[in-house]
Amino acid sequence: MGNSRVTVDCAAFGQPDLATVDALLRLRLTLKRAGEDVVLENSGPRLRELISLAGVQEVLERVASIEVGRETEEGE
Repeated sequence: MGNSRVTVDCAAFGQPDLATVDALLRLRLTLKRAGEDVVLENSGPRLRELISLAGVQEVLERVASIEVGRETEEGE
């Protein structure tokens, strides 16, 4: 157990839904209990919107916003 991070590439989700948000919350809880952290990469606008609508920004906001600037641009 160390302060390592697990990176989740959210682009792989395709069309995220509330089940995706639930899975991310469960992953974060499990990792937090193990003393680890999670970083969300490529969290698109739909996933960020669902996180906001679910009211869990405080839990996932930091991890979702770390890599917001790294969203895949059209044509990449």
